[in-house]
Amino acid sequence: MSIRSFMAAAGIACLLSMSPTLVQAQDYLDAFKAYQDAIQKGENERAIDKAEQAWELAEANGDVDPATLAVLAQNIAYLTVFDEPKRAIAPAERALQLGLEGYGTDSFSILELEILAATANCLHQPGGRNRDALLSALDKWWAQDIAEAAVTELSLTASTRLAQVALEKGAWRDAAKAAAPARQALDEMSPILERQLGAVTIMEVAAIMNAGDIFSVDIAVNNYSGTTPPISMPDRDRADKAAALQQASTILRKATRAFPTQESIETFDDILARLHAWNALVSVYAYVLQVELDYPEDEAPRHPFEKSCPEGTDVWANGKREQPEFPQRAARTQKSGSILLGFHLDEKGNVYGQRILAEIPTATFGDVVLEKVKDWKADVDGVSEDCRSNLITTFQFSIRS
Repeated sequence: MSIRSFMAAAGIACLLSMSPTLVQAQDYLDAFKAYQDAIQKGENERAIDKAEQAWELAEANGDVDPATLAVLAQNIAYLTVFDEPKRAIAPAERALQLGLEGYGTDSFSILELEILAATANCLHQPGGRNRDALLSALDKWWAQDIAEAAVTELSLTASTRLAQVALEKGAWRDAAKAAAPARQALDEMSPILERQLGAVTIMEVAAIMNAGDIFSVDIAVNNYSGTTPPISMPDRDRADKAAALQQASTILRKATRAFPTQESIETFDDILARLHAWNALVSVYAYVLQVELDYPEDEAPRHPFEKSCPEGTDVWANGKREQPEFPQRAARTQKSGSILLGFHLDEKGNVYGQRILAEIPTATFGDVVLEKVKDWKADVDGVSEDCRSNLITTFQFSIRS
């Protein structure tokens, strides 16, 4: 399965050659040729300006055939829908109108034109009505069999952007509903687009955790000091939260396993790092809620580095590894979060090259972690350089409210 992309230029060029009106209308024909030239030279802003000019001049001409108008409108709408949605609204709605009249559907189906117009309106004004309209159009799209023709840049990007908008608005269930089919489609692709899969998985997990009210669970945990005893709550509430945590854990593991082995902490993929940080957060809430996460053998967590260290190697058994303090600012705002830390150990067991690979939420816990780990001391007697290099560990932070 692959992603089908859209490029209107070929269709427009064909229409240009067939339309006497366009040949006579040198003004918007020149604008379209300038657009093609800008595309070839990678001048995106000029390409957008000229594509918009070509469509507006064609509309103003009054004698241009509807099929040409449809494709010109589609072109500018598609070029601007995700980065300048307000600019895309008029051409997207015009393209949909002409599509419903039977014009321009060789490039976009009617449903795709609905998604295009709904996306422009939703990203410009992401209120409930616009969000519902886009979610409805995407629901119809993903209800189709996920075949090659059904996975397009438009459907994937619209779904992920809708999920992002819904998260920003606190519409957790809408965010999860938008992200899930995009994540499923990406998961079935070959070759897999692991970074896109990882990014949409993170959005879906954030939505699942919030929709499941996971972050309302009061726990006090600070990595190496242990956690509070498992809390009590009604069985139904616990079951709902357990289902949310299992779902989040499952899709996080699948996305993590899609990434290739990493070469070093210096080049560690930032999206993979965030997946690991989210997984750490899921794990600590699962422990407190007494949820035993199911790990099928073929989906077991996989270490991001290939190492051949002797089994049972523990450089901290006789080492020094004090926990970081909970940041006062995070305590005041009742924030919980997690850190994925990367570091190396020298031949004396000192930490060097330490870096925050991922932090949830950002700019909250990283400073206290970096301050503390510089004083760590490991027992590396007999440990090879490979087993002292490119080490990772996670920290989980939460506070009783």
